[in-house]
Amino acid sequence: MILYLVKSTICLALLLGVYRLFLEKEKMHRFNRFFLLFSLIFSFTIPLIPVGLPDSPLTGLINGSAPRKKLHLYLAHRKLQQLSFRQIRMNRRSQLLSCFSHLFSYQV
Repeated sequence: MILYLVKSTICLALLLGVYRLFLEKEKMHRFNRFFLLFSLIFSFTIPLIPVGLPDSPLTGLINGSAPRKKLHLYLAHRKLQQLSFRQIRMNRRSQLLSCFSHLFSYQV
């Protein structure tokens, strides 16, 4: 309940700041009224929407519930992706260099 109140208060403070910065001196009273009502309703409903992180070993590690085996597999997979990306990049460089060497070594 306290977390809900904190999230709602932060959201309401941000929307009130937007109102004070941009809309307080405007003469559109009807728009200002609707904005304030919308911000009140929005700030009370937005904390109810669950926003979760995708399931990965790192989120479990943060929570303390991830088995170490999954973490090692995840890190090994990331390392393999990095190595394959480096290899592709090096292959492209070598192909580019061979292309340029053929262009410059061609004599008429």
